[in-house]
Amino acid sequence: MNLARSSSEPRAARRGLRRAAKLLAVLAGVASMSIATGAEAQPRPPTAEPVTSHCPAAAPPKECADKIAKAIEGKIAMAPQWRDALDNGLTGIPAGARADLKQQAGDAVKGAQDALAKITGDRVDAIRGLAASAASVDKAQETAKALYTEYLDFVTLWTKAHDAIKAASVAPVVGGATEGAGAGGAGELADEGKATLEICAKQCLAPGAFCIDARSGEPFCEGLRGATYDLPDSLRPGERIAVRVIGKEAEDEGKVKLALNFAASPEFLFNPPPPSAALSKGPLALTVVEEQNVQVPDDSSVAFLRIVFTRTDGKLTAPVEYRTPVDHGQYYLEAGILLPIVVDGSRRVVTTPIPSTGGERMYSIAENWSVNPSIVLNVFPGGRRRGFVSSYQGCLWCAGFWGDFLGLQAGVDLDLGEPFDRIFMGVVLQPVAGLSINSGLALVEQEFLPPGYAVGMPVTSGETLTPQPHYRSRFYFGATLTLDIINTVATATRAAQKLF
Repeated sequence: MNLARSSSEPRAARRGLRRAAKLLAVLAGVASMSIATGAEAQPRPPTAEPVTSHCPAAAPPKECADKIAKAIEGKIAMAPQWRDALDNGLTGIPAGARADLKQQAGDAVKGAQDALAKITGDRVDAIRGLAASAASVDKAQETAKALYTEYLDFVTLWTKAHDAIKAASVAPVVGGATEGAGAGGAGELADEGKATLEICAKQCLAPGAFCIDARSGEPFCEGLRGATYDLPDSLRPGERIAVRVIGKEAEDEGKVKLALNFAASPEFLFNPPPPSAALSKGPLALTVVEEQNVQVPDDSSVAFLRIVFTRTDGKLTAPVEYRTPVDHGQYYLEAGILLPIVVDGSRRVVTTPIPSTGGERMYSIAENWSVNPSIVLNVFPGGRRRGFVSSYQGCLWCAGFWGDFLGLQAGVDLDLGEPFDRIFMGVVLQPVAGLSINSGLALVEQEFLPPGYAVGMPVTSGETLTPQPHYRSRFYFGATLTLDIINTVATATRAAQKLF
């Protein structure tokens, strides 16, 4: 979970007490808790992009059909993972689950899988066949839109099946809460645990929802079932998320404020999250007192979703802010201009005066460091995240950081008349998009004396010597600029102007 919030020792202690109290409330009413969650990474759920995102109103029928066919092919490629996710979720429902809810989950899974089975590669091929003929392009477009409508119906069924699985998995916990309730305080804790579990299961299941405690601004379901209720590690264009504030209707409704907005990467380079403050105890009579829904735009300049929670009654002394990155995918190659400093990169055969000889000269070697701009190709094996200015944003020392920061490069001399007189191979360290620090080995073509000649040998009058070229490896270090530096400087300037 990516939560960019500042903390302090007292606040961390209060937060620990709240977690313990919430877990105690659950344990007081639940003898055993078994919610089905997969240990393996779950696939991205299917997303319901509107058909107009692939087929605008002004698009020609053939172009429309081709784009929808390509989009459906991508969905078909994900189909095995979606089937496995539903199967694993169904088989992971605890044995003690309510039979009616388990049956509903099974029916919902079957409905989703039956709908998915109808979306096949043969139907995509048929669309392309129709689109290939000018006489049937309108039919191709009509068929493509109909197939895409079936896909959207599948997304609805998949979501219904996913929710049904979760409801069946949580039901034994909710039912057990009443049985585990004792007298007095234990019964109150059990009621609170039951209420918390019920509303978390109904309103806060990830990845489509995230809930915030109306009193403290903390994640409401934190500590109950880990990643099931977490803010997603990242969001993709087209995905939707509902952010809900859970509190007491009488005490909290109309007194909380929720702001959702998307931000470019540079904005967070200069704008750290505000400090947050929390109160002591979460609500008991639970309801959704504030809700906002947002869809991630398909805009590569958007790097984060920012969620800011505040109270308007002064009971929370500072806003609570959450951030989660937007995943626009990765790129692995980029071309740029390397400005290298090559140690002893220049080596020439020269003649120098022989001391005390009255003007006689001898053969010598002159070596100097050199700077020779070059064309390079940077390769990032881990993939660089699109839309991020700094490699350190979103995570630090994680896979995303190393993918952005570390790469390899190869290049040749910018002088295209003799491009291979200098060949560069080195390491890329890229702290910001468009600018990297580099070092490595350069194979440099340099001048050497031909056989029969040596340094210090006198030059014979009228003699003409042609140096022999040979490659030698030399260490280099320098910096590389790519076209991304233009966007980095422009967006950083806009972000700085907003602040100053």
